[in-house]
Amino acid sequence: MFILLFAVDFSNAGTLDQEIQIIGPSGVDVVYDTRELGHMWKEIIFEPEEPGKYLIYVRYGGFDLPGKSLLLFVTMETMLLALCSLSILITILR
Repeated sequence: MFILLFAVDFSNAGTLDQEIQIIGPSGVDVVYDTRELGHMWKEIIFEPEEPGKYLIYVRYGGFDLPGKSLLLFVTMETMLLALCSLSILITILR
């Protein structure tokens, strides 16, 4: 099992809706789990099922946050390496 996780800090964001969207290499939304870490921090956990580009969008109030979208490249080598090591941690700070 290969798991990616990252944390998003919404503590200074206000009360509008917060949204994360992950789009996989095939252009389909990726299912992910969210865990509340407290103080408006959210941990996002997902399992890439195939190598390729994964787009991660962070939205607030329905709008993309400038500079907060990510493009992850997952290779077969990355997936095999992760099977033998710790999960990858990416932190997005506001």
